[in-house]
Amino acid sequence: MGNLKITQWDVEKLINAEYNPRVLKEHQFKQLKDSIERFGLVDPILVNVNKDRHGIIIGGHQRTFVAQKLGMKKIPAIELNLTLEKEKELNIRMNKNQGEWDFESLANFFDQEDLLDFGFQEYEFGVTDEELDYSILDDEDVEGDIDGMKDGVMKAIMIEFDLDHYEDASELVKHFRSIGADVGLLLIEKLKQEKEKL
Repeated sequence: MGNLKITQWDVEKLINAEYNPRVLKEHQFKQLKDSIERFGLVDPILVNVNKDRHGIIIGGHQRTFVAQKLGMKKIPAIELNLTLEKEKELNIRMNKNQGEWDFESLANFFDQEDLLDFGFQEYEFGVTDEELDYSILDDEDVEGDIDGMKDGVMKAIMIEFDLDHYEDASELVKHFRSIGADVGLLLIEKLKQEKEKL
């Protein structure tokens, strides 16, 4: 692709990719906003200049959204000329191929309070299965239990599956844990969506 040149793009001329699979949760929005306010937009977005896809954001939808909310008129961008197929592939590869955190290195080189300020969650620091409280939250006085919990403590809810579904559920949970996803939060969001349909 040769040398990549950074140009300044008008925010209003940028178009969200219709297929973009990434979403920004409230706490992630706050962390990204804090970062951009402190350091500026130091990571240029990628924009397609192909004649059929001109102005489509390939990478950087969330940064563009936050920049717009902050009132920024122009943002740094790297222009690429890609077909729709290549554009979609690059979008997914950039979102997927991000590696994993080495928490031992983080603990050695950073203060945990700083990492929390940078956007990490307490549960990400060294919680093992032995430390999880697998008590069942059902019709008991859940509110009293929650009030007494320390920040960062993880609670588990038992969910029953038919044998036909158990293997699928187990594999899905393993998959999402392996990529660092918050399985509980994913489940909550999905259940909220289904509740709204009722």
